[in-house]
Amino acid sequence: MSAYQDERDYTICTTVINVLCGIRDILLRTDEVERFNKFAVKFLKNIKDEVGWECKPNEGMNEFIFHLEVYSILMLTMRFNLLAHTVTLLRGLVMSRLITHGDQEIIDECVKRFTAHEAGSGTIPADLRACAYRSVLSQGDAETLDLLLNVQ
Repeated sequence: MSAYQDERDYTICTTVINVLCGIRDILLRTDEVERFNKFAVKFLKNIKDEVGWECKPNEGMNEFIFHLEVYSILMLTMRFNLLAHTVTLLRGLVMSRLITHGDQEIIDECVKRFTAHEAGSGTIPADLRACAYRSVLSQGDAETLDLLLNVQ
């Protein structure tokens, strides 16, 4: 797994994260699940620290440069931006898996953001809403469920 520690490509990260979840499922009813959860949280925190909680300006804009050689004499360079949202997708996936592996810091932050949203003093970005709702439910009771069912 250490070979993937610095990986940030969404497709590769998704595969690695799915493997982590599969291993967790196998260990779920064993004494080793807590130790594995700590390993997974440490692994995923590096990605979380890079993608952060908030979208950055121009997030998802990947710049591609194409060089066209015409008759080996003329070099044309065309630049354009292709809108990609893989960082946003990665953020939601990593936060969700950190919750799955029991990262209390992430759970607390999600609850804090949900509370601010309910109070009208903040909003939850669309890519993190499911994480916030899961966190609130994991810490709540029947009253919390009723609150979530009436979220606007």
